[in-house]
Amino acid sequence: ASVASYMTLNFAGESGWLQFLNRYFGADDVKPEQPVIAQPRQGNRSDVRLWWNSCFDLAPVRYDLHEATRPEEVFRDNSDDFSNWINLGWTTSTQQAHSGQTSFFSGSANNLANFIESAEPLSLPEGGLLSFYAWYATQEDWESLAGFTRDICYVEWSPDRGAWYALDSLYGDNRSWHERRYLLPPPVTRNSQLATRNSSLVYLRFRYVSGASLNEQGVFLDDIKVYAFD
Repeated sequence: ASVASYMTLNFAGESGWLQFLNRYFGADDVKPEQPVIAQPRQGNRSDVRLWWNSCFDLAPVRYDLHEATRPEEVFRDNSDDFSNWINLGWTTSTQQAHSGQTSFFSGSANNLANFIESAEPLSLPEGGLLSFYAWYATQEDWESLAGFTRDICYVEWSPDRGAWYALDSLYGDNRSWHERRYLLPPPVTRNSQLATRNSSLVYLRFRYVSGASLNEQGVFLDDIKVYAFD
């Protein structure tokens, strides 16, 4: 709300000060929302037209459109049990569920470092797509020395269970079920550190970390799927 009010000032509009601060610090305090396709339509010449709501952000937002050939579902977990996972601290819960009766629950307590990690690697020679539904409400605090501190659920992947790379971090208030999608593995051109680690084998991990302050309800995950591209 304070950002929106500040942007009404002539100084902010004429100088680009907020955009400068955003780029200077190199990270978003509030991430832009994931775009959702609002309306697809088939054109007269077999072209496809897409509409989506643009994201508000202080710095420019880049949108990439990826076309996949014959995606095939290679993994599905309805969050009934942890037979597909190595589990530390997560539980199945009936508090929230996107489908069925249960979902995976991160826990809600101080100083947690809970994770679920795929027990077997997924073979994605041409890449793939991770899809899951998330419901979360996590704690955020302002500390004078440290700034914002947050309880965060990291969405990560690894080619070998050695080094893990973050696809996203879930935090804040999202008290309704939304699908989230991520390319697996991410395009190596975006991150030179991944260039030598790009692999057809992919492990997944959801890692929830909480601080020492009071906690909100935590993170719920459901209907986890992975599609392989041809």
